[in-house]
Amino acid sequence: MAVVLLLLLSMGCGTFRMSDRKLESRLTRSQVPFTLGMEEAGGQAVRVLRSTGAVPGAPQILFIHGAPGSLDDSLPYFTESGLWEEYRLVAYDRPGYGFSAYGEPVVDLEAQARVARDLVEPGALVVGHSFGGSVAMRMLLDYGGDVAGGLIIAGALSPEDQKLFFFNRPASWLPFNWMLSGAWKSANAEKLAYQEELRKFQPLWDSMKGRAVLVHGTRDRLVPYENSLYAMSMIPRGRATLHTLIGENHFILWSEKSRMIELIEEIQRKQIRSIMKY
Repeated sequence: MAVVLLLLLSMGCGTFRMSDRKLESRLTRSQVPFTLGMEEAGGQAVRVLRSTGAVPGAPQILFIHGAPGSLDDSLPYFTESGLWEEYRLVAYDRPGYGFSAYGEPVVDLEAQARVARDLVEPGALVVGHSFGGSVAMRMLLDYGGDVAGGLIIAGALSPEDQKLFFFNRPASWLPFNWMLSGAWKSANAEKLAYQEELRKFQPLWDSMKGRAVLVHGTRDRLVPYENSLYAMSMIPRGRATLHTLIGENHFILWSEKSRMIELIEEIQRKQIRSIMKY
């Protein structure tokens, strides 16, 4: 119990969010034109970052962060990639994280998908990492006809392959929950709910309209590779591809950024070719 106590105390220090001032400074130094502010989406007030350097009507790319996390998880894709010159990039603090009702999570993935849908126009590409990949996949299942596709990076997708750690249940108990930062409270609540939330995907897989590209490392200890194998077994044939990264861990969103950007651009090129057929 002493180990649990010390761990929970350390988790109370991790806020996983960057202030507006620091975000603005980083973006300004990188000469990225942007807007940052609160918006209403899916009945929630969420903090949203949008790049504004691309031409009006350029394709949108929505980044959905994991747990714990915030919109600044995608900051390297804004500041280091040059994507903002060709695409309209969008990132947001999911409910319960960053500055979107911090510490008050929305564990319902259907509700989370509504929030994400309301932030973009039809034809957007959705990029989700970890638990953000679960939200992105739910978007494809619910609104697949409205999006260009989804890039699911180390996504939590299998109800039977969600790892609970020894501290997850104690962290939800009232004597200990107060020690956690808002980010960890939200992450823990989502973790405890995800198995049941992912089971709700079951009747939706067969009617999936969106197309997905899954990327997963074989040495992912947080969201095991089996999550993507499960999803591939459920998604209708021809609607998904899986890129297996041998020996890579859970943090490929950052460690394999160049590869992720290549996949983003490949998906966009295929979408353009598909539109030109009509």
